[in-house]
Order: sequence, then C-alpha cells, then structure tokens
Amino acid sequence: MLPQAARLDGAGHFAQYWHIVLPLSKQIIAVVVIVNILGTWNNFLWPQIANTDQSFAVVSTGLYLMSRTQNEAGGDASTLFAAYVISAIPLLIRSTANATSASRASPVDRSRPSSASIEMPCTIAHT
Repeated sequence: MLPQAARLDGAGHFAQYWHIVLPLSKQIIAVVVIVNILGTWNNFLWPQIANTDQSFAVVSTGLYLMSRTQNEAGGDASTLFAAYVISAIPLLIRSTANATSASRASPVDRSRPSSASIEMPCTIAHT
C-alpha cells in the first residue's frame, strides 16, 4: 500500500525503497546483524581448525585455551571469570545501543499520555 501511494505521488523505485521500505525494515535488519555478529563472535570450531598460531586466537578460542591452562595448572579461576566478563563487554554495549535505537524507533506516540495515566474525576455520591 505505501509503495503504491508513493508511486502515485511520483516517487521512483529508489525513492520508494529508500524512504519507505528501508525505514520499515530497520528492526529486522538489526536482528539479522545481531544474530550474524553473535554467530561469528561465538564461532569456535573453524578458528580451532584454521588457525595454528595461538597468538592469533579469537575470543572463544582464547577463553578455551585459558580455561584449559587454568585447569591443568590448578590456578585461580578469578582471572578466567574476569576474561569472560571482558569478552562480553562489546556484546553488551552493542545490545544496549540496539535496544535504545529500537525504543526510539517504536511507533508508539510518546508525546501524548496514555489513557492509563489520565486522571479521571471520582464521582461518589454522598448521602
């Protein structure tokens, strides 16, 4: 319906895509990007196979190697837990940024108060 209305207003194919389809697709594009980033971030098997130099280990492989050396040496697990937290920081920042952008793109009109917040006068009959 919207692309047809834009066509009637004289918009071309690119203008329809740029001004109608793309803004309506931002949330699904964000979901696809997040899922792909998480899949790449958590990828474990391929870096283990393809990378033979431990100095170029990805995060998940590095955490695995760190936990393996911690278990063999019988060391303190606090450094391992700190590494887990540090490795999660970029994902937390990105998910927070996406949550704030999704709440701004929400179609709910926040300029008007909702009906639940409007105070209704109480009409109690006094006898």
